[in-house]
Amino acid sequence: MSSDCFQQEEIEVLKSFDGQTLTYVAYYVWMHAAQSGEAGPGFLLCLELIFEDQNTLLLTSGENSLAIAVTTPAQFVQLAEKLRQINGKPVVQRIAALQQPLWQAAIGQPLKSILLSPHPDHAYYSNDALVFDFGFQRIYLHIGAKEGLELGRC
Repeated sequence: MSSDCFQQEEIEVLKSFDGQTLTYVAYYVWMHAAQSGEAGPGFLLCLELIFEDQNTLLLTSGENSLAIAVTTPAQFVQLAEKLRQINGKPVVQRIAALQQPLWQAAIGQPLKSILLSPHPDHAYYSNDALVFDFGFQRIYLHIGAKEGLELGRC
């Protein structure tokens, strides 16, 4: 399978959240160090969605920001630890996103489905973007133009 496509296991995980009610959203931001050593602008490294019954979906751009990947908490902790070792200090910060206007209406609502784009050259789905369809609202997640993940309405 091509590296620009979701793996079958990832598709199964994504589809398992269809119909579940969203209860919590968090962003994991990779904070860049500014010249002064202070935390500079960061980018969205991972999106955490928690659903009823505490089912959690973690989506990350990974270190290289080339594709969206489904990850586990253990894998994400390993990535954060690797980045801490490389940078000599913690660089991943968790931020609650419940009050973000993008998510306010979706909290407490069932996720109708996660929409994926068929890859033009393969019989799989592209892993550079997806859409969370809540019926009344759709939220677009894609690989950013520079680094990390980006979110928006569609």
